[in-house]
Amino acid sequence: MKKWCKKTGLLCLLFATALVLCSCQKPSDIKKEASAWAYDTFCSVTVYGYNGEDLQAYFETQLQEGQMLFSPDAQGRVFAQTDGQVLAFQNMREARLMEMAWQLSSWTDGAFDLTVAPLSALWNVSGADRPPEEQAIADALSLVGYQTVACTEEALRFSHVGQGLDLGAFGKGNGGDLVADRLQTGGALGGMVDLGGNITLFGSKPDGSLFRIGVRDPADDGGGVLGILNLTDTSVVTSGGYERYFEYEGVRYHHILDPRTGWPAESDLLSATVVCSDGALADMLSTACFLLGEERALALLQTVNASDKWDNAQAILVLRTGEVVVTSGLSQRFSLTSSAYRLKESPL
Repeated sequence: MKKWCKKTGLLCLLFATALVLCSCQKPSDIKKEASAWAYDTFCSVTVYGYNGEDLQAYFETQLQEGQMLFSPDAQGRVFAQTDGQVLAFQNMREARLMEMAWQLSSWTDGAFDLTVAPLSALWNVSGADRPPEEQAIADALSLVGYQTVACTEEALRFSHVGQGLDLGAFGKGNGGDLVADRLQTGGALGGMVDLGGNITLFGSKPDGSLFRIGVRDPADDGGGVLGILNLTDTSVVTSGGYERYFEYEGVRYHHILDPRTGWPAESDLLSATVVCSDGALADMLSTACFLLGEERALALLQTVNASDKWDNAQAILVLRTGEVVVTSGLSQRFSLTSSAYRLKESPL
């Protein structure tokens, strides 16, 4: 009987201690994490002050919802099965994304172009071991061109069978927006959504500090960083040739294809990081900037920021010369930490 009493007393003491510890932890301090595989990459979320339904299940549900936009195939592509096929927008979000994509295509003279799908399917960089034949590239290139696809407020109309959209240009950026919006609606006070390196930040950390985001060093295959961003309530997206590639006869072929040439993009940039409160726009702009190179990328950002339709966008451009261009809106938010690079003054 005495042994039982001692054990009961110990259990009561432990329980009371747990209650005291829990009562000292404010709801906003509670940190939860979840992870899942989506968008053909590893995705994770870290959230503070979330007391809603099971975070893991909730995260997976929201990731699935984001991937359902336009009902793409497993590679995130949609292809026309007949000449003149119409792709009707299912909601305002799809219509807005297409309007944004077609506007950027116009502003970049087709350097950015969602209709690159026939080329990306041909190259299949993730599983390829050599470049496609020249004639195959020419055939795929004949199906590429945003000008040949009619875009209205309600739908897209393809001209020819085989044309298609590569939704990878905004899929993760849009997905991050969706997850962050749903978490905030569900009561979360702050957090970070990471969809394969596409970062969406919202709210605040328990101590009120900003989130620290590392900007990857594109020349470091080990994943090192060249600098740190301190941010919140925004998205951070980087595009670079180091992400997915294969090598053939000593040449590296990466996954960001130039719709004008049919080959992997070549510019004076090693990577382009875009910071914007609209994750889908940040995603598209990072690809566009990488394709355009420093001068035209800065001109594009200036055009976007002058428009009253789009959110303000800032960038960090890493040049092949080892210089790093940081636009003025990030100058107080970014710290260069690698001695291998040097800052270059930005005109924007």
